Amino acid sequence: MSSILYSFTDADGDTAGVEGLTDRKQGPVVWLQTSNDGCYVPVDRLDEFIAGLRRTGDLAAKAAAADEALAQKYMDTHLDWMAAALNAAQDEGIALKLSSPGRLVQDAETGRISVAPKDDSDA
Repeated sequence: MSSILYSFTDADGDTAGVEGLTDRKQGPVVWLQTSNDGCYVPVDRLDEFIAGLRRTGDLAAKAAAADEALAQKYMDTHLDWMAAALNAAQDEGIALKLSSPGRLVQDAETGRISVAPKDDSDA
């Protein structure tokens, strides 16, 4: 995400912008930025401000989950393509032996390469 998803403006015109992001170390986060003078949130509007933070946090979490699913789909597609390419190389007479296969596995008898099912412990 790269746009402000929630914005609050105080009586002086100062703003607090809130953006949902995925941090590499922490996962989904809510990032706040205020104008240079900061932003006053009146106590009687705290519920509104907190609700905006929560909505932004929920969106960040949903986006992170969607990004993870897309990354996994890409990885699975990439592994399928890699196995097919390695098998095509073998069909052309190039001898291959996987030394540390990971999810790519090589049949001991035929030498054919395939993608092993994802193990839950890989997560």
